Amino acid sequence: MNNEKPRGPDPVRYKEDKDASDRAIINTIEATMKTHTEKLLYSLEGVSARLAHLENTVQGLEHSLQRLKLAEDENQNESNHKLMKLENLLGEV
Repeated sequence: MNNEKPRGPDPVRYKEDKDASDRAIINTIEATMKTHTEKLLYSLEGVSARLAHLENTVQGLEHSLQRLKLAEDENQNESNHKLMKLENLLGEV
C-alpha cells in the first residue's frame, strides 16, 4: 500500500504566501500614498504662501484706494471752497 499523501498545494503554506503577498501590496500602496500625500502637502503649502502674498497685496491696494479717495475728497472740498471764493469775488464786482 502506498501511504503517500496526495501532492498538491499545502493550504498552510498557501495562506502564508497569500498573507505575505497581501502585506507587500499593502506596504506598496501605503508607500505610494505617503509619497502622493507629501507632494500634495508641499503643493498646498505653496498655494497657501501664494494666497497669503495675494492677501497682503490686496490689503495694500485697499489702503492705497482709501488714501486716494481721501485725497480726492480733500481736493474736491478745496475746489469747492475756491469756487465759492471766486463766486463771491465775482458777485462783488
